[in-house]
Parts: sequence; C-alpha cells; structure tokens
Amino acid sequence: MESYLDLTRLTLGLGDDWKIDKVLLDEQIQQIDIYVSHSGGALVCPETGEPGTLYDHRKVRT
Repeated sequence: MESYLDLTRLTLGLGDDWKIDKVLLDEQIQQIDIYVSHSGGALVCPETGEPGTLYDHRKVRT
C-alpha cells in the first residue's frame, strides 16, 4: 500500500525528483500545508524536454 506521502505526490503531479518534506493539517481552518523540495538533480521541462534551472527561491507562501 502506498503511503500518504506517495499519494500526495501523485495528486500534485510531482515526479520522483521531488520530495515532500512535511505535511501539516489544520482542521480548525481547513488547511493543508505541503512543503516540497527538489532532489538537486537535473531539471527538464515536461513539455519541451529542454534542460532547465531551479528558479523558485521565494519565501514560503500560501
């Protein structure tokens, strides 16, 4: 059986090169916070197949 992290990754469409670091559930405000990071390997555009770079270094956001 798959873990909830595997199911979350599938739901978000994340490949094996992405890792879910943490999942927080706040039932009171009905919010789920999911923290992800990249493995550091090569990045490839899923549409064109061209190599790319990691550019999203913004602060945590909702």
